[in-house]
Amino acid sequence: MNNRVQILFFILLFSVNLSAQDLRYPNHKCNLLDINRIILNVNNYGSAYARNRGCFLQGAYWGNIDVFTDNIIYDHGLWIVGKIDNDIRWSLVQWTSSYSPGPIIDEQAAMLVNPEDSLKYRVYKISKDDSTTVNPDINEWPTDLGAPTGENGFPVIYNDQMTWAVYNTGNDSIASYFPWFFDTLKTFPVEIHQIIHAKKSLDSTDIFANIVFLEWTIINKGSQPVDSTFIGFWTDIDSYSWCETAYIDFPGIDKTNQLGYCWTKGYPCANGNKTIGYVLLYGPAVPSSGDTAVFKGYNKDDFKNLSLTAFRGIYDDSNFQTELGYLVGEVRSRRGAWNAAQGYNTEGSVIIDIITGEPTKFPFSGDPVTGEGWTYDKYPDVTSGGAGFVMFSGPFNLAPQDTQWVMIALIPAIGETYGESITKLREYASYLRSLNYEQLVTKSVYEPLQTPLPKEFQLYHNYPNPFNAVTIIKYSLPVGSFVTLKVYDILGREIATLVNEEKPAGSYEVEFKSTVGSLPSGQAGLQLASGIYFYRLQ
Repeated sequence: MNNRVQILFFILLFSVNLSAQDLRYPNHKCNLLDINRIILNVNNYGSAYARNRGCFLQGAYWGNIDVFTDNIIYDHGLWIVGKIDNDIRWSLVQWTSSYSPGPIIDEQAAMLVNPEDSLKYRVYKISKDDSTTVNPDINEWPTDLGAPTGENGFPVIYNDQMTWAVYNTGNDSIASYFPWFFDTLKTFPVEIHQIIHAKKSLDSTDIFANIVFLEWTIINKGSQPVDSTFIGFWTDIDSYSWCETAYIDFPGIDKTNQLGYCWTKGYPCANGNKTIGYVLLYGPAVPSSGDTAVFKGYNKDDFKNLSLTAFRGIYDDSNFQTELGYLVGEVRSRRGAWNAAQGYNTEGSVIIDIITGEPTKFPFSGDPVTGEGWTYDKYPDVTSGGAGFVMFSGPFNLAPQDTQWVMIALIPAIGETYGESITKLREYASYLRSLNYEQLVTKSVYEPLQTPLPKEFQLYHNYPNPFNAVTIIKYSLPVGSFVTLKVYDILGREIATLVNEEKPAGSYEVEFKSTVGSLPSGQAGLQLASGIYFYRLQ
């Protein structure tokens, strides 16, 4: 008799109560979009920062991917500013996140209603060359949560690699976790579906090797309309790492190309000067007779896509109760966010262009290459940069169950001088905006291949590990066998029998849960303590 035994171990982390911090970051899994020359961290609460959430990498990297010199983004994320009954609501990413993983359920955040499903509210990542045997996200694709799905029930893949996540603005316990703000954030039941995708290429001369696309679908899941809504995109750009000199990221806005960016000036960079930008490809769609908007890749008659309507450069992560702070300081109040979205400073005053003397909603829209107009380095008392910007598009109204959609692209450029890199970035943005959606995005439905039989007995590491509620154990059989799969504690005591039957050749997976009364062996009432456990395949 051929009797094969394999043993692996896992760690169970069990917690009875979830704090506000836990509700923001449950079951965090480090997911990296990494199909081309940009590596972007993606998570399930709308941010790109995850270094203290179980991941070493943070934000985004570009080029050689040296974690000490090639970081281009520290963090970025979506802003939603609007009003319900004339009361300002604001959800944001700004060096932290006010979003909660999962959908809106009965006008509440999913983590308040069904926290036991937190693993389901993770980030899902798929690539064209994935197989169901190595990527559980394909088999567990959350069609019921709104993830794009083909007629065969398998995922729709955007370009060559994509991530999908759903999060929401409806968790009051998170909104209260901003003690440094001047007022308390107020939530509203809005759900966001996030798709981030890229084309596969490592050729430095291929424009698509250096681009990541970001799409958001915003849905009002409440019973009240959200009026005068603005979509904002906030970013903290860190190109200074290449020059080994901090605080040199100067914000700028190119209205012609719908491009917000950060540039450097006057600092020697051995590897060249970088300019990092985001281009608005498709803004929110609003009624406009005779026009045609693009909405989620489809044409929508008698609508138009809004352009950028305001821009705010950000000095750093400090707030200044001065004229300078009102213009470029960190936004710390709902009223300040509302004013910024409309193109005013945070105190609600009109911004005056220091070169033309005229009102503007786009400070720093001058040309750094020619030196014409208002550029960041010309503002009095500004000697450095170091953060980034937030750019807005709106307003529009969100009726109950109404949907909006926005698409932008992250594009870096490098040149021997800052002027050369800015010029390249503008050319890239102009080229992208000249293409239609179908030229930017290729969609394909995942087609499962016939899975070959395993070549050997194999017991895989469980996922996730550590875990607090449920984990998945996978194993493979090259021939039909009678299989037993058991779990033991660190003292060798049997905890549960997960499998005890004849199985044909193939690959399998089984759930192991820590919750009361859910053990396959029928040991009702047993609650597992935190610790190390082993599982044995025979």
